[in-house]
Amino acid sequence: LGPPMRHLWPVAAPHSGRVEQRQQVPLKGTEQKTSYTLTFYDSFYSDTLHPEWNFRRVPRPGTFSLTARPGCLRLFARPEVIKERAACSLMGVRQRESDFEFEARMEFTLPSDCCHVEAGISLFQTDDNYL
Repeated sequence: LGPPMRHLWPVAAPHSGRVEQRQQVPLKGTEQKTSYTLTFYDSFYSDTLHPEWNFRRVPRPGTFSLTARPGCLRLFARPEVIKERAACSLMGVRQRESDFEFEARMEFTLPSDCCHVEAGISLFQTDDNYL
């Protein structure tokens, strides 16, 4: 079997046990760079979504509209909810930093033909871990 191994899997930060903001790069003379911008803004005046937006599941047709009200993202409510692991009406932007600010403006009209609909902003990590 050979000698016991200390780590069977690659360890990103063996001294702290955490994923660190900055890490030493493996090649001397190189520099750690980020391939993304830390500022994201979307005015919704385009016919397509900005690439920073993502969906939790593949969106069903009619989930959202950028043309129903120019300058706004219209997200249509669905009966599915986050915890059901279904294609609910949930769009997001990947959080890349632990210290951040988020700002949004929202209008919500409760449909007259529905008894229970929720809308808002969510911090989402997994199907079972969200606010």
